Amino acid sequence: MIKVEITPDARKYILQKTDTITIIIRTTGS
Repeated sequence: MIKVEITPDARKYILQKTDTITIIIRTTGS
């Protein structure tokens, strides 16, 4: 079993990536 631990830095990076994705979706949606 592989256990992945998300560090605060990694979490920040992931949140930034998802923010970019939502911005792209919003721009193409409108």
